[in-house]
Amino acid sequence: KQWYQRRVRGKKLVCEEGKFAILPTNTSEDVVCVERCPSERFYSVNRRCIPCHGSCFTCLEYNYCTSCPEPLFLDYETHTCIEECPKGYSVTSSRLSGKICQLGTEDSTSWYKGDTLYIIVVVVFIVALILMVLLISAHHYKKHLAREARWIQISAKRTENHML
Repeated sequence: KQWYQRRVRGKKLVCEEGKFAILPTNTSEDVVCVERCPSERFYSVNRRCIPCHGSCFTCLEYNYCTSCPEPLFLDYETHTCIEECPKGYSVTSSRLSGKICQLGTEDSTSWYKGDTLYIIVVVVFIVALILMVLLISAHHYKKHLAREARWIQISAKRTENHML
């Protein structure tokens, strides 16, 4: 079933249901249909993959960068990629966003809000793993108790039959 159909510069663009369309940049290219938008250099709107601003590595909107390619810095205030941090700003490294310019002192050890998401994902994964281990352990313990109860019943019947 076709879900995305549109004419751009006289060309018909079609993708199957559930897929994202990467729009062509010129008339000689066809639409590319993908399972999800590439995480680098694109963001999605209405199941279309829209390119980020040329200076962004990742973005939430066209000019709202969330990370920058080397050697650029992410300006935390404007969410744009810049060549050097302004005076009075410090560089903070982020696992998710690379180098970030933040207002503060040179020895600033603050971290970018984007790292919070990384930490939350890791914590949720660890909690899910612990819960899974606990559920499996509880299941095995119940099976152990059931086997033990059956063994006691069998032993009691054998003892009873032996005494008769």
